Amino acid sequence: MDEKMLFSIEEIIADFPNFEIHTLEEKETELTEGLYNNGTGSVIRFVGRKL
Repeated sequence: MDEKMLFSIEEIIADFPNFEIHTLEEKETELTEGLYNNGTGSVIRFVGRKL
């Protein structure tokens, strides 16, 4: 995996400057996304409202 292809919290903030951030968190969670993509994954969850 090429880590340069992954997002960071700082990039999310920079990419959505006109948004009021309601949720912005990085966490590990259990994923069940088909036959070959299961297990623990690191995700960023973002919920915002455009100002």
